[in-house]
Formats: sequence, structure tokens, C-alpha cells
Amino acid sequence: MRRGGSGQWLGRRSCGATPTRKAVRSARKSYERSREVRTGCSDGRGFEGACLVTLPPFDIQPTLIGEKVSLRPLAETDFEELYAVAADPEIWAMHPYRDRYKREVFEGFFAEAMASQGAFAIVDKATGNMIGSSRFANYDGAAGEIEIGWTFFACSHWRGGFNRDAKALMLRHIFRHVRTVVFQIGAHNLRSRTAVERLGGRFIREYKREYRGQIQDYVMYHLTVEDARNGALALEGI
Repeated sequence: MRRGGSGQWLGRRSCGATPTRKAVRSARKSYERSREVRTGCSDGRGFEGACLVTLPPFDIQPTLIGEKVSLRPLAETDFEELYAVAADPEIWAMHPYRDRYKREVFEGFFAEAMASQGAFAIVDKATGNMIGSSRFANYDGAAGEIEIGWTFFACSHWRGGFNRDAKALMLRHIFRHVRTVVFQIGAHNLRSRTAVERLGGRFIREYKREYRGQIQDYVMYHLTVEDARNGALALEGI
């Protein structure tokens, strides 16, 4: 027996096994319980109060086709291919949780991604290979907000406009339904902070956030439709 990324016992499995359906269901329940106690839903103010977050009344897991990448709903069968990408420690070097390249840690991350019902597999259109993942989560209908996060790419695709194309697809889709996109980023993850700032994201504040029993420093950015139009993507028609 061992613990998964969100603290639940996943049971004994042979080396190399993918997360079971039972593990994903357990992670979904744990994920939903954790969302119920976040103050402000998507505003990242830790675990100070209570607010119930429900899935939005629109599709947050569509298939999106861009110039360089396509995004499709993440499936349980994607684990091995996605872990082959995530197993590179360099991807997580600036991340608050640098051990995510380890299989047992990534299993928990993957189970939570499946439980969120808003996670994508990002595919290189030229090769058909999976190159990363991203996620919509923490929809707050009253505030007109949703979070984009949990994004990572293979190091081979850090340049070349792949992240830019993926973000443009996600933002064009989601700004049909919300006014503000929230980004919560590790305070020392300068690469991700710079990328969001180039999109037009505005720094809101710094705060502490708990995950898997660890307290880390985070920063919050907001991106509105107007910000996206004026940022590096210069999104039009939204």
C-alpha cells in the first residue's frame, strides 16, 4: 500500500501500472472536497473559509485545434505517454513541487487532473506526439472567473510558439464564458510568471498555499478580455 498525490491510499500495484479507475474516482472525491473549502474559489486565498465550487454550465474540456498544437480531453489511457514527457526533472526545476518527475508523485497529479474534468492533453500537430498538459479549474460563476494552470511542456517544446498557441486556444474558448482568467504560480517560477505577464496578466498579490502538506509561496495574476487583446497574443474577436 502507498499514498497517492492527494493523500489517499491507492492500494498495491506492480511497477509500471497506470492509475486505476478506483484511484481516479478516489482522487476526484478528494479533489472535490478540497475545492469546497477554498475561500473565493479561484482567487487562491488558501484554505481560510468555505465556498462550494461546481462545474461550469459550459464545456471546459472541448477539443481545440490550433496552428501548432491540438488540445483534447485528457484520458486515463494517456498516462504512460504523458509521464514519458513529465519524467524530465528539468520541467519542474522552478516549480514549487520539484519531485513531480517521480512516477509515484506524478500518478497523484494525473489522478487529480482526471478528477478535475477540465484537463487537456496537448499534442504536437506535426508529429502527433503528446507534448504536455494544461487545465481549466475552479470556476466561479458569481465572479465570472476560471483558473488556467497545471501547465507543462516537454523541454523540447519550450520554444517555437507551442505554449503561445495552446494558451491562445484556451483563452479564445474560455473568454466566451468568463470575464477573468486566474493564474496561480509558484513565486519563484520566473519562467511561468514571465509567460503570463507577456500574455497581459496583471499581478494581483502574493500569498501562501498548501498542497500535499507543504506550504509554498505563490503569486496570483488576473487576465481579462481587455488584457488579452493588448497582450502578446493580441487576441481579436473575443
